[in-house]
Amino acid sequence: MKRKVVKQGHNAMTLTLPASWVKEQNISVGDELDAEVRGKDLIVKKGYGEGVDKTIFQMHGKGKFLYRHLSVLYRLGYDEIRIEFDDPSMVDNIQREIETMPGFEIVEQGEDYCIIKNISTGLEKEFDNILRKIFLNILYCGQQSLNIIRKGNLSKLESLKQLHRVNNRLPNFCERMLKKEGYKDYKKTLLVYSMVCNLEQVGDYYNNIFTYLSDLKKDTKIENESLRLYEAINKIFENYYELFYSFSAEDVSILKEKCLDTINQTRKLLEKRSSVDTVILLNLNLIAERIYHMTESLIY
Repeated sequence: MKRKVVKQGHNAMTLTLPASWVKEQNISVGDELDAEVRGKDLIVKKGYGEGVDKTIFQMHGKGKFLYRHLSVLYRLGYDEIRIEFDDPSMVDNIQREIETMPGFEIVEQGEDYCIIKNISTGLEKEFDNILRKIFLNILYCGQQSLNIIRKGNLSKLESLKQLHRVNNRLPNFCERMLKKEGYKDYKKTLLVYSMVCNLEQVGDYYNNIFTYLSDLKKDTKIENESLRLYEAINKIFENYYELFYSFSAEDVSILKEKCLDTINQTRKLLEKRSSVDTVILLNLNLIAERIYHMTESLIY
């Protein structure tokens, strides 16, 4: 919709707010709004935490994936979710699910419903720290898992599986903040959102390796060539992390070449390896491919 700019006083210019938006946001005379310049755009919005985005989710049946919908609603930016169900035992599962939703707690509960709500304040200011923590956690998991595999005590990978479950909370939070607030450089929001989703996938691929190897009934010998590629991919991810915080066009090109070379090496090894190595190599290949595509987020 278009609005005319009206001159007021010597230098000031004013713009009227759409009545429908004012009503929807429950804005009154004297309220303070946030005005943010994003390139050629001026974004006017209520301050973070003012007003509550609510929705209702009907959770009927016992499908084990029903709870994942809560994570989606969380990332979409809702602050309060009323969950209606036909089985009171679902509350325990809901409680487990919201452990992956930083800031949310069950604030009300009835016989056939509960309400979960964002009760945190100031957490949105931690976006940069939490994004860096995602990188550091993946780096730790990659390096620590390689050390464990080399020593041959695969059962110790169980501790990394536990860490992965904790780490799943962090991408959810970053995706939620990007949806609600955008990135600090707004034009990069979509790139950073895509990168966070890919970081979550990289963590999942590492976890596939932890889960498979730790569930084996006995320790298994992993081929040296597979371990060499494991180390190379860990290094590639470390290079990506460094480039995100210190961009160099030349180094991005080098990283892309390393990714392609590693992908080719992994595919060749897949043709002649045992079933155990195949599982590892498949996930290493997926990590390399994911990092390769993530390099597009570095080109800015």
